[in-house]
Amino acid sequence: HENPRWFADNERVLVSRDEPLGDGAFRPDLFIWNTRRGGVRRVTHGAGIRGADPSPDGNRAAAVRCNAGICDLVLVDLRTGLWTTLAAGSPFVVWHRPRWSPDGRSIAASMQRDGRWWVVAVNPATGATRPVDPGDGANRFAPAWTNEGKLVVVSERGGVANLELVDPETTAPRTLTRVTGSVASPDVSPTGDIWYLA
Repeated sequence: HENPRWFADNERVLVSRDEPLGDGAFRPDLFIWNTRRGGVRRVTHGAGIRGADPSPDGNRAAAVRCNAGICDLVLVDLRTGLWTTLAAGSPFVVWHRPRWSPDGRSIAASMQRDGRWWVVAVNPATGATRPVDPGDGANRFAPAWTNEGKLVVVSERGGVANLELVDPETTAPRTLTRVTGSVASPDVSPTGDIWYLA
């Protein structure tokens, strides 16, 4: 199992696992693991879903679905396993690592387009997208929401991957780390602590 994401109930974990298709190929599907009662329930079948994040109410997941080299941003109904495309990918647009906002009104995701990585806010009701970018040309990716509705992102501004705090409304960035190697995979705990790999 890969890409674990806790539900808000702190009891269930949403994970993905490669499953055989019957022709020797494998494709990732979603599963829900109940850590208190035990057991794993399969959600999707042959969907190619990865990197899913459960919504605050636990009914849906924002995820990436890759098929034939195209990676779309999708919503998955966690009760039925049905998915719908929220924002289409293409050979020139690739989606990665979506994260629900704490209030459930927005999804932040990484999008590769025009030779660089962007952080994009997506309306889960309409699919409307809006770059969260100050316009300086730097790669930004791997967003994680704070409890206050701001985004912690990996930014390559300055040439080294460091963490920034970005306000989705003003898009103004504030540097949080100054490492000389690089940072990756930030996440924000329920208490507001920021964790990341370095």
